Amino acid sequence: MDLPEKGAHCSLESCNIFDLLPITCPACKLQFCKTHAQQDDHACTAPVAALPTTSSRERVGCQVEQCDRPGLVSFKQDGKEWSCDTCRGIYCVSHRHTDAHNCVPIVSNKPETDNKTEAQALLNKLFPDVKSTAGASRPTKKPTDPAKAAKLRAIELMKMKHKAVAADPRSSAQVKDKVHLKVVWGTSEKVLWFVKMVVTGRAVDLAARILSISREDGRGMVFTLGETDDTLKNEVELGAQVEDGDTVRLVKM
Repeated sequence: MDLPEKGAHCSLESCNIFDLLPITCPACKLQFCKTHAQQDDHACTAPVAALPTTSSRERVGCQVEQCDRPGLVSFKQDGKEWSCDTCRGIYCVSHRHTDAHNCVPIVSNKPETDNKTEAQALLNKLFPDVKSTAGASRPTKKPTDPAKAAKLRAIELMKMKHKAVAADPRSSAQVKDKVHLKVVWGTSEKVLWFVKMVVTGRAVDLAARILSISREDGRGMVFTLGETDDTLKNEVELGAQVEDGDTVRLVKM
Protein backbone atom coordinates (compact mmCIF):
# COMPACT_ATOMS: atom_id res chain seq x y z
CA MET A 1 0.00 0.00 0.00
CA ASP A 2 1.45 3.36 -1.03
CA LEU A 3 1.58 5.98 1.70
CA PRO A 4 0.30 9.48 0.87
CA GLU A 5 3.12 11.87 0.04
CA LYS A 6 3.52 14.72 2.48
CA GLY A 7 4.71 18.17 1.49
CA ALA A 8 4.83 20.00 -1.83
CA HIS A 9 7.14 22.10 -3.96
CA CYS A 10 6.87 25.87 -3.70
CA SER A 11 4.70 27.17 -6.57
CA LEU A 12 7.05 30.10 -7.17
CA GLU A 13 9.04 29.04 -10.26
CA SER A 14 12.22 30.78 -9.13
CA CYS A 15 12.12 28.81 -5.84
CA ASN A 16 10.45 25.40 -6.32
CA ILE A 17 11.93 24.20 -3.01
CA PHE A 18 10.28 21.16 -1.38
CA ASP A 19 8.53 22.02 1.91
CA LEU A 20 7.15 19.34 4.25
CA LEU A 21 4.63 21.86 5.59
CA PRO A 22 3.58 23.97 2.60
CA ILE A 23 1.26 26.93 3.09
CA THR A 24 -1.75 27.47 0.83
CA CYS A 25 -2.34 31.05 -0.24
CA PRO A 26 -5.96 31.98 0.66
CA ALA A 27 -6.23 34.06 -2.53
CA CYS A 28 -4.72 32.05 -5.40
CA LYS A 29 -5.00 28.65 -3.61
CA LEU A 30 -1.45 27.66 -4.60
CA GLN A 31 1.04 26.15 -2.16
CA PHE A 32 4.23 27.95 -1.19
CA CYS A 33 7.19 27.50 1.12
CA LYS A 34 7.60 29.45 4.35
CA THR A 35 9.61 32.19 2.63
CA HIS A 36 7.07 32.87 -0.13
CA ALA A 37 3.79 32.24 1.71
CA GLN A 38 2.84 35.92 1.96
CA GLN A 39 1.04 37.34 -1.10
CA ASP A 40 3.65 40.03 -1.64
CA ASP A 41 6.43 37.44 -1.59
CA HIS A 42 5.02 35.45 -4.51
CA ALA A 43 3.43 38.37 -6.41
CA CYS A 44 -0.05 36.95 -5.98
CA THR A 45 -2.16 37.57 -9.10
CA ALA A 46 -5.51 36.61 -7.55
CA PRO A 47 -8.19 39.32 -7.74
CA VAL A 48 -9.06 41.19 -4.59
CA ALA A 49 -12.51 39.59 -4.58
CA ALA A 50 -10.92 36.21 -3.93
CA LEU A 51 -9.51 37.29 -0.58
CA PRO A 52 -11.50 36.33 2.54
CA THR A 53 -13.48 39.16 4.07
CA THR A 54 -13.08 40.20 7.68
CA SER A 55 -16.77 39.58 8.25
CA SER A 56 -16.46 35.85 7.57
CA ARG A 57 -14.38 35.02 10.64
CA GLU A 58 -11.65 36.55 12.75
CA ARG A 59 -8.32 34.80 12.31
CA VAL A 60 -6.70 33.45 15.46
CA GLY A 61 -3.34 35.01 16.24
CA CYS A 62 -0.07 33.17 16.84
CA GLN A 63 0.09 31.67 20.34
CA VAL A 64 3.76 32.54 20.82
CA GLU A 65 4.16 35.38 23.31
CA GLN A 66 4.95 38.81 21.87
CA CYS A 67 4.08 37.61 18.34
CA ASP A 68 1.22 39.51 16.71
CA ARG A 69 1.20 37.67 13.38
CA PRO A 70 -1.94 35.79 12.25
CA GLY A 71 -2.00 32.06 12.83
CA LEU A 72 -2.13 29.47 10.06
CA VAL A 73 -4.44 26.47 9.80
CA SER A 74 -2.78 23.31 8.50
CA PHE A 75 -5.01 20.62 10.09
CA LYS A 76 -8.75 20.27 10.70
CA GLN A 77 -10.69 17.61 12.60
CA ASP A 78 -14.08 17.55 14.33
CA GLY A 79 -14.55 21.27 13.76
CA LYS A 80 -11.20 22.15 15.36
CA GLU A 81 -8.24 23.72 13.59
CA TRP A 82 -4.53 23.87 14.41
CA SER A 83 -1.11 24.57 12.90
CA CYS A 84 1.07 22.06 14.78
CA ASP A 85 -0.08 18.45 14.72
CA THR A 86 2.03 17.64 17.80
CA CYS A 87 0.60 20.10 20.33
CA ARG A 88 -2.38 21.27 18.21
CA GLY A 89 -1.64 24.94 18.72
CA ILE A 90 -2.13 27.84 16.32
CA TYR A 91 1.06 29.51 15.09
CA CYS A 92 2.22 31.88 12.38
CA VAL A 93 4.51 31.11 9.45
CA SER A 94 7.67 31.64 11.50
CA HIS A 95 6.57 29.64 14.56
CA ARG A 96 4.66 26.70 13.01
CA HIS A 97 7.52 24.19 13.33
CA THR A 98 7.92 22.30 16.63
CA ASP A 99 11.37 23.74 17.30
CA ALA A 100 10.09 27.31 16.92
CA HIS A 101 7.58 27.21 19.78
CA ASN A 102 7.32 25.57 23.19
CA CYS A 103 5.86 22.37 21.74
CA VAL A 104 4.40 19.97 24.30
CA PRO A 105 2.90 16.79 22.76
CA ILE A 106 -0.70 16.03 23.62
CA VAL A 107 -0.97 13.15 26.09
CA SER A 108 -3.56 10.54 25.18
CA ASN A 109 -6.44 10.19 27.64
CA LYS A 110 -6.75 6.50 26.88
CA PRO A 111 -5.43 4.07 29.51
CA GLU A 112 -2.18 2.32 28.64
CA THR A 113 -3.99 -1.01 28.51
CA ASP A 114 -6.32 0.32 25.81
CA ASN A 115 -3.36 1.54 23.78
CA LYS A 116 -1.68 -1.87 24.08
CA THR A 117 -4.89 -3.62 23.03
CA GLU A 118 -5.21 -1.40 19.97
CA ALA A 119 -1.55 -1.92 19.09
CA GLN A 120 -1.91 -5.70 19.41
CA ALA A 121 -5.04 -5.62 17.22
CA LEU A 122 -3.14 -3.65 14.59
CA LEU A 123 -0.22 -6.10 14.68
CA ASN A 124 -2.59 -9.05 14.33
CA LYS A 125 -4.27 -7.35 11.38
CA LEU A 126 -1.01 -6.55 9.60
CA PHE A 127 0.80 -9.78 10.49
CA PRO A 128 -1.77 -12.52 11.18
CA ASP A 129 -0.51 -15.76 12.68
CA VAL A 130 -0.23 -18.65 10.28
CA LYS A 131 -2.53 -20.82 12.39
CA SER A 132 -5.31 -18.19 12.32
CA THR A 133 -5.18 -17.65 8.54
CA ALA A 134 -7.80 -19.44 6.46
CA GLY A 135 -6.44 -22.45 4.64
CA ALA A 136 -3.13 -22.32 6.45
CA SER A 137 -3.01 -25.90 7.62
CA ARG A 138 0.38 -26.33 6.00
CA PRO A 139 3.38 -24.62 7.62
CA THR A 140 4.56 -21.45 5.94
CA LYS A 141 7.66 -21.93 3.83
CA LYS A 142 10.54 -19.94 5.31
CA PRO A 143 12.13 -17.44 2.94
CA THR A 144 15.52 -18.45 1.58
CA ASP A 145 16.62 -14.86 0.98
CA PRO A 146 18.66 -13.77 4.04
CA ALA A 147 17.27 -10.22 3.92
CA LYS A 148 13.66 -11.44 3.87
CA ALA A 149 14.38 -13.97 6.61
CA ALA A 150 15.91 -11.26 8.80
CA LYS A 151 12.92 -8.98 8.21
CA LEU A 152 10.48 -11.78 9.09
CA ARG A 153 12.42 -12.57 12.27
CA ALA A 154 12.38 -8.88 13.25
CA ILE A 155 8.60 -8.75 12.83
CA GLU A 156 8.11 -11.91 14.89
CA LEU A 157 10.42 -10.57 17.60
CA MET A 158 8.45 -7.32 17.74
CA LYS A 159 5.24 -9.29 18.26
CA MET A 160 6.89 -11.45 20.92
CA LYS A 161 8.14 -8.43 22.87
CA HIS A 162 4.65 -6.95 22.86
CA LYS A 163 2.95 -9.96 24.45
CA ALA A 164 5.80 -11.43 26.52
CA VAL A 165 5.30 -11.76 30.28
CA ALA A 166 8.00 -11.92 32.92
CA ALA A 167 9.06 -15.45 33.80
CA ASP A 168 9.90 -14.11 37.26
CA PRO A 169 7.28 -11.50 38.30
CA ARG A 170 9.70 -10.15 40.91
CA SER A 171 12.44 -9.36 38.41
CA SER A 172 12.92 -6.16 36.43
CA ALA A 173 15.47 -5.34 33.75
CA GLN A 174 16.20 -2.97 30.92
CA VAL A 175 15.34 -4.10 27.40
CA LYS A 176 19.00 -4.71 26.56
CA ASP A 177 19.26 -7.12 29.51
CA LYS A 178 16.22 -9.22 28.53
CA VAL A 179 15.88 -12.23 26.27
CA HIS A 180 12.44 -13.08 24.84
CA LEU A 181 11.68 -16.76 24.20
CA LYS A 182 8.75 -18.84 23.05
CA VAL A 183 8.57 -21.73 25.53
CA VAL A 184 6.80 -24.87 24.30
CA TRP A 185 5.54 -27.70 26.51
CA GLY A 186 3.53 -30.35 24.67
CA THR A 187 0.66 -28.49 22.97
CA SER A 188 1.04 -25.46 25.23
CA GLU A 189 3.27 -22.50 24.55
CA LYS A 190 3.99 -19.20 26.25
CA VAL A 191 6.06 -16.16 25.30
CA LEU A 192 8.24 -15.19 28.26
CA TRP A 193 11.09 -12.84 28.92
CA PHE A 194 14.03 -13.71 31.15
CA VAL A 195 16.98 -11.77 32.49
CA LYS A 196 19.91 -12.78 30.29
CA MET A 197 22.15 -13.49 33.28
CA VAL A 198 19.75 -15.98 34.87
CA VAL A 199 21.14 -19.51 35.15
CA THR A 200 19.37 -21.77 32.65
CA GLY A 201 18.30 -24.27 35.32
CA ARG A 202 16.54 -21.47 37.19
CA ALA A 203 14.89 -20.35 33.92
CA VAL A 204 13.58 -23.90 33.40
CA ASP A 205 11.98 -23.87 36.86
CA LEU A 206 10.37 -20.46 36.21
CA ALA A 207 8.98 -21.57 32.85
CA ALA A 208 7.60 -24.80 34.34
CA ARG A 209 5.75 -22.81 36.99
CA ILE A 210 4.28 -20.41 34.40
CA LEU A 211 3.06 -23.38 32.34
CA SER A 212 1.49 -24.96 35.45
CA ILE A 213 3.76 -28.01 35.42
CA SER A 214 3.75 -29.82 38.74
CA ARG A 215 6.93 -30.06 40.76
CA GLU A 216 7.04 -33.82 40.26
CA ASP A 217 6.63 -33.57 36.48
CA GLY A 218 9.14 -30.76 36.37
CA ARG A 219 11.98 -32.77 37.85
CA GLY A 220 14.81 -33.43 35.43
CA MET A 221 13.53 -30.96 32.86
CA VAL A 222 15.78 -29.06 30.47
CA PHE A 223 15.47 -26.61 27.59
CA THR A 224 16.14 -27.76 24.04
CA LEU A 225 16.61 -25.24 21.26
CA GLY A 226 13.71 -25.37 18.82
CA GLU A 227 15.78 -25.05 15.64
CA THR A 228 18.44 -27.66 16.44
CA ASP A 229 17.08 -29.65 19.40
CA ASP A 230 20.39 -29.01 21.16
CA THR A 231 20.09 -29.38 24.93
CA LEU A 232 20.94 -26.24 26.89
CA LYS A 233 23.25 -26.58 29.87
CA ASN A 234 21.45 -25.85 33.14
CA GLU A 235 24.58 -24.50 34.84
CA VAL A 236 25.27 -21.87 32.11
CA GLU A 237 23.65 -18.44 31.83
CA LEU A 238 20.60 -18.46 29.57
CA GLY A 239 21.66 -15.43 27.54
CA ALA A 240 24.88 -17.16 26.52
CA GLN A 241 23.00 -20.07 24.90
CA VAL A 242 20.02 -18.46 23.14
CA GLU A 243 19.21 -15.43 21.01
CA ASP A 244 16.33 -13.00 21.36
CA GLY A 245 13.26 -14.51 19.67
CA ASP A 246 14.35 -18.17 19.87
CA THR A 247 11.96 -21.05 20.57
CA VAL A 248 12.85 -23.49 23.35
CA ARG A 249 11.12 -26.69 24.39
CA LEU A 250 10.71 -28.09 27.87
CA VAL A 251 11.63 -31.77 27.81
CA LYS A 252 12.31 -34.40 30.44
CA MET A 253 15.69 -36.09 30.41
